[in-house]
This record gives sequence, structure tokens and C-alpha cells, in this order.
Amino acid sequence: MILLWWHLPVGRQGKEKIKGFFFTLFPFIFKNKKAYKNWQYTNNLSNPDFNYSPEDFPKNWPVEKLNKSKYNTNEENINNKDSENNIAVIIHAFYDDVFEELIKRLQETQYGRMKLFISTVEDKHHRINEIAKNSGFAYD
Repeated sequence: MILLWWHLPVGRQGKEKIKGFFFTLFPFIFKNKKAYKNWQYTNNLSNPDFNYSPEDFPKNWPVEKLNKSKYNTNEENINNKDSENNIAVIIHAFYDDVFEELIKRLQETQYGRMKLFISTVEDKHHRINEIAKNSGFAYD
């Protein structure tokens, strides 16, 4: 079954839609499977009203709510490209299609200057480098 899944002739987004379809319609079949639990938890995390408890994380992890006010995202600084609003984005790119989608999303943001720090596996290096070069971002 797993081999069939890996060799489906659809991209990652297509596989996510397939999973969402089956997991939504037939949760009772998948409820004890790790893939279903991960899918469910990811959906919960994407919900802005999701509340987590410290018990959801390993001991000694910092679990305070994120104080977004310390990140200066007001309109004036977002559009001021000369501000000290430099951002480092660290990415381990394994799937080139996911990396390409991530680059598109980063290009849509307006958080000032960004520098990408990219790592990848040997056999994906050329494709990832090509995507990064065409992105317009500074990268290492």
C-alpha cells in the first residue's frame, strides 16, 4: 500500500487532497493510524483558534504563547525596504515542488529583505539551486 502511495502520478498537493478526502469521509478507518493523527494535528495547528496545552509538548520545551507584538510588522516598516527589517529564512529543501511553492509564498510577502539559507540532499542540489537562483532572493 505504501509503495502504491509513493508512486502515484500526482504531486504532493494532489496527495494531500486525496488524504483529506479519505480522512474526512472515513475517519473511523484511519483513527489509529499515525498518518491520520498527523493530518488531524496539522489541520488543528492551521486553525488560528487552536489552543494547545503544555502537556502537548515534551518536558522543558518553551510553551508560552507567541508574543507577536515584539515582531515589528506595522505597515510603515513592511514597505520600507531600507529599514533594519532583515530576515533570515532557513530551509531544508527535500521536495523541489514544495520548495518552489515556498519560494512563491515568500515572494508574496512584504517583510523587507530576506536571505535564504538552504540545505538539501546531494541529488536535489542542482534543481534546488536553480529555483533559488531564479527566486531573486539572496541565498547561501
